[in-house]
Amino acid sequence: AGSRYGQVFESLGDAVTIHDPETGEIRDANDAYRALIGTTGSGDDGGTVQPESFRDCVAESAAAARGTAGNVEEPETVANTEAVGDPETVANTEAVGDTETVANTEAVGDPETVEWAVETADGDRRWIASTLTSARLDGEPRVVAASREVTQRRQYEETYREIFDTAAATITVHVPGDPTLRDANQTLCDLLGYTREELVGIDTAAITADVAGYDSDRIDEVHRRAVESDEPFSVEWPLQTAGGEVRWIDATVTTASVEGETRVISTGREITEAKRREREYEQIFDGVNDAITVFDPETFEIVDVNQQYLDMLGYDSLDAVRERGIRGLSATEAGYTAQRGREIISRVAETG
Repeated sequence: AGSRYGQVFESLGDAVTIHDPETGEIRDANDAYRALIGTTGSGDDGGTVQPESFRDCVAESAAAARGTAGNVEEPETVANTEAVGDPETVANTEAVGDTETVANTEAVGDPETVEWAVETADGDRRWIASTLTSARLDGEPRVVAASREVTQRRQYEETYREIFDTAAATITVHVPGDPTLRDANQTLCDLLGYTREELVGIDTAAITADVAGYDSDRIDEVHRRAVESDEPFSVEWPLQTAGGEVRWIDATVTTASVEGETRVISTGREITEAKRREREYEQIFDGVNDAITVFDPETFEIVDVNQQYLDMLGYDSLDAVRERGIRGLSATEAGYTAQRGREIISRVAETG
């Protein structure tokens, strides 16, 4: 490269490599790249050997720019991408402010960003995010890779994913107001019988069981409450498995910042068996002919009454009965005082 080209090449903040579009081999690398991988090599490969799969990415980028890539399957390692700078910095002369500085440099393709693991001269593994751009340098076809290290973020993400997927609680992630499931942990996948790939991107309504009161409007209501509330709150939710069974969870809902964006986070525990016992209790409670009253043995407050009790005394609701309490419901003039009622409750609680 010419001296003026070299000055710009070495002054760029990103680690930059120039690749042969056919083989993927490094033809040039700036000092920032050599510092990243811990080498001072001055050979064509910059002191490192690129993996075959990375070379494939370079070749595909060049082929796409020529319009000959066809339907080449994208390698799995390209799945996690992040924009890391402006590819025009090294591929377009206008980006450096001097049309003569990088002689005969012309961007000829759309940039593609990949995240890649590289090995340093000391044998350490580091992650880089590289934006690949096909270009012509001094009339020769080349692929320019502008790279930034993302090792710390990748390590954080790996730790986060490990915790995320090993948690005993189910975890879901949503964008506020959007019912689309953005992330789900393995516990939820196991509970519902789906893979993570099947769950992520699905509308929450599609995995909500057909239970009255649990629909898209209720999902929106939960999201609004999460955004407006300063504290986490609990909500019971019926989910439907891949096999059509109903699973209930007790979810704690809150908001959190994920990569700088507000997300609705739900952590839940399964309560299917508890809900089954609750339904059985309600069936027995309201199915008998006797009037039933349930008291708190410590406060002596009325916790619950069945329909037969309401019908017998002519009340419309449990709240109305609770408002009266033992004193208001007892025939005090006949000797059935609140104190006598409390003594009976205490005696029963102590003797079982």
